[in-house]
Amino acid sequence: SRLSFAVITSLDANIIIMDELIGVSDSKFIEKANKRLTEFMDRSNILVIASHSEYLIRSLCNKALLLDHGIIKAYGDIDKVFLEYKKL
Repeated sequence: SRLSFAVITSLDANIIIMDELIGVSDSKFIEKANKRLTEFMDRSNILVIASHSEYLIRSLCNKALLLDHGIIKAYGDIDKVFLEYKKL
């Protein structure tokens, strides 16, 4: 997964779609990967992340979309979307 991450983040893309980002790894790699990911995102126009991590979503996103079995339950402001998420 480290090699895949390195290759993908070396490309230029207008739209990035990621599922859960980086899995389990050592803290030194995660620190380097976060820096590289931030640089990668700065070169892109749109980032879509599929994640359950509130920290990750709040740190990287300006909007959120909540799906429940393929049905949109909430979209927009991150605080409002997480309120709906916690109700599920």
